[in-house]
Amino acid sequence: MKSASAWALGQLGRHTPDHAKAVADTGVLPLLVTIENDTHSSEDLKGNCRKALKAIVAKLTFMPALDALVHRSAPTLVSVVYREHVAVLEAEA
Repeated sequence: MKSASAWALGQLGRHTPDHAKAVADTGVLPLLVTIENDTHSSEDLKGNCRKALKAIVAKLTFMPALDALVHRSAPTLVSVVYREHVAVLEAEA
């Protein structure tokens, strides 16, 4: 059930920046990070959380949500978050 939920959240958040922000506004992104980092989570669940986070972050332009992920995420996701930070800042310049 958790794996399917993570997948669904990724599908919802990957469409537009507004969709990604709506998912982020629910407060679920830190939970996905926690589940991904949990040693008791199955590899399938971790993979779905990782894919969902990457899909959502790729569309997320809301800086506070991106900032919150930097301190909690694994290095592979942090690089995705930083790339999105750069994209947002370049778009605003």
